[in-house]
Amino acid sequence: GLVVDDELVLDELVGLVVAEGNMWTINAFKKYLERQGMLNKWDDVISPGMKKSIQRVMMTIQDIIEDRKNSFELYGADFMLDEQFNPWLIEINCSPAMGGTTKVTEKLCADVLEDCIK
Repeated sequence: GLVVDDELVLDELVGLVVAEGNMWTINAFKKYLERQGMLNKWDDVISPGMKKSIQRVMMTIQDIIEDRKNSFELYGADFMLDEQFNPWLIEINCSPAMGGTTKVTEKLCADVLEDCIK
């Protein structure tokens, strides 16, 4: 197989993509899309669909969220993609666990924590 990223191995013989825990970093997934000639799916379908889902959820719950000065709430959203690359929101976690359970989530959680304190 061809190593595309630390989390992504593309077996060109049978066309299988193997990712640890079926999780990819955005960069690894974009590399996969690019190799498939479908990089436009990220900008045209996936990213806007995810943003729209999150916006709709936030608009739905905005009246029940408690307003607290000098604080913030961290949410974690999980998505799956269908065969047409449409994102489907699986769940949103309030105050998600920040301990990485895979190589992907280890890096993601570290990056999120760093971004939170900037």
